[in-house]
Amino acid sequence: MEVLKSLWAKTPDGKWTITDLHGVKASPCSGCEPDYFTIADRMEMMPRNARGRSVEEVVQAMGSTNLVLKQSIVPVVALVTGESELRVIGTAFIVSASGLVMTAGHVLMDPEDTGYGNVTNDKGAIRFGQDLQMGVLFPLHPAIHGPGAIRFAPFQLCAYWGGWRVSPLFHERDRMELDTDVAICRLPPHPSGAYQLRALVDLAIGAGAS
Repeated sequence: MEVLKSLWAKTPDGKWTITDLHGVKASPCSGCEPDYFTIADRMEMMPRNARGRSVEEVVQAMGSTNLVLKQSIVPVVALVTGESELRVIGTAFIVSASGLVMTAGHVLMDPEDTGYGNVTNDKGAIRFGQDLQMGVLFPLHPAIHGPGAIRFAPFQLCAYWGGWRVSPLFHERDRMELDTDVAICRLPPHPSGAYQLRALVDLAIGAGAS
């Protein structure tokens, strides 16, 4: 099985375009089961054509298999002001060069479901308190930022499909009811100008994929 990574760039007129494709092979480590395994690490050299790219862009498009995949599948976290720990509440996939991510709708509902972050109902929409930040963590390239460096990217805007449900039962609290368990969120601009070098749409291909 492989994960298809697409590399993007902006044209002079400001439009995004795919400049390269790279298949990241998901091979099992030695001794792992064939159906559930740790992915073997190897060096991934994604850009075949470095023309027009900065040195930083070229470096960021290279790295271990582990790093490349972690840039595509990122943890969703919630941070409440004054607390010393992050809550890891789900995962997301970065699906556009401009910083759109897709996650499950119930992930965004975690503060409302479990009672933190001062969540309120604003005319049928969920509003989180000012002391709550939600977003994703993604790794920074160790060659540029040092080993183990990560960045928190807060959600600037989230969209989901559903509405506030007022319960007629005194023992049941009002709650958000989702029409579909999908949410799209926007991240702030990437520190290097584009998310395509870190996380893009992933397509599973190969035997057994559909």
